[in-house]
Amino acid sequence: MDLARGGQCILVSCGADGLELVEATAAALAFTRQLQAGAPLGNAVDESGLDLAELPRVLGMLFSGGLVTAVTGPSLESDPK
Repeated sequence: MDLARGGQCILVSCGADGLELVEATAAALAFTRQLQAGAPLGNAVDESGLDLAELPRVLGMLFSGGLVTAVTGPSLESDPK
């Protein structure tokens, strides 16, 4: 962190070697907050303004930092016949 740069967004996680700090864009932080609030992936991208080109890096950062605790999908209703 560099105080001369002004405000910075930092994601904090507990890694194997202790506390880990990773610099993130404001959109990446907003995206992470949307996911924490339970928003679906697409909605989190839309609401945060995250550039789709940044999505793989941000998801990789969240998974590798152990910040993803569950992945769920919509339940499918059985086809009534």
